[in-house]
Amino acid sequence: MSPIRVIVGFLLAPLVVPIAILVRDEIKAGGASSYQSEIAWIFVFAGVTSYLGLLILGLPLTYILKRFGRLVLLSLILGGIVAGGVTMVAFAICFPLLLGSPVRIEDIDAQWLAAGAGLGATTAAVFGLIAGVPVASKTPPIDE
Repeated sequence: MSPIRVIVGFLLAPLVVPIAILVRDEIKAGGASSYQSEIAWIFVFAGVTSYLGLLILGLPLTYILKRFGRLVLLSLILGGIVAGGVTMVAFAICFPLLLGSPVRIEDIDAQWLAAGAGLGATTAAVFGLIAGVPVASKTPPIDE
């Protein structure tokens, strides 16, 4: 993993989240989405959340996996699933607070977690492929 590839991965991978949200909305609306005026806001909120998730959870995870010789694409994606779920819950709590609305923890359900997990896995996969994370380990990890 070269530092330049890691930086490019960091810059591009989080953009998967707002793009995925827009594509999902277009598919659900049958190509007649009414979100054209909100595209910038979707990119701002989903993008900022995704970049923060990668910065706070994803990059430390990558470092830890590399440090212990376990950095392969599958382990990064599995970590991305957890990080995506945590990030989605954090977003569901923080976004209403930013708007001055009450936080309703009971609204955070399995769909929220599944969406976060899917977005986290996708972001981790894109980051890993761009950054040059190996798909499989060439040597077995050393147990300490």
